[in-house]
Amino acid sequence: MRRLLLLSNSMNPGGRYLGHARGALKRFLGAAGRDALLVPYAGVRIPWDAYHRRVAEALAPAGIRVRSIHHADDPRRAVAECAAVIVGGGNTWHLLDLLQRHDLVRAIRRAVIHLRRPERRGPGARAELAVDGRERHGARQRTAPRGHARQD
Repeated sequence: MRRLLLLSNSMNPGGRYLGHARGALKRFLGAAGRDALLVPYAGVRIPWDAYHRRVAEALAPAGIRVRSIHHADDPRRAVAECAAVIVGGGNTWHLLDLLQRHDLVRAIRRAVIHLRRPERRGPGARAELAVDGRERHGARQRTAPRGHARQD
């Protein structure tokens, strides 16, 4: 099953940077997958080291360790070996340009398709929204709104 956690904002009004997302990220990653790889390429108004530091500091209280792809000797290998990929927001054109230059589009796609982590069971288990827009491991299934389901 393909799993994605998509966020459209890094901060809620009056909140802390990624504060609203910590719990969801922690549940999504589970205990076995707390090492994440940040792709800061869309950040054009902030140096990537500062972007990395900001994300790492924000997610540390949730026990999530963040490395940045711009420090990796082999970015494709870093993507293949990480438990989660965090693609930071900013300039989408700049992001795509650098992903293509470093041949990372396929690597990230492969990682999303093939990443596995232990399935949670019991009272703490939650439904997960798969890429096709249907909930898994829950009592109900719903279809994503028209035009929002991903097709491969």
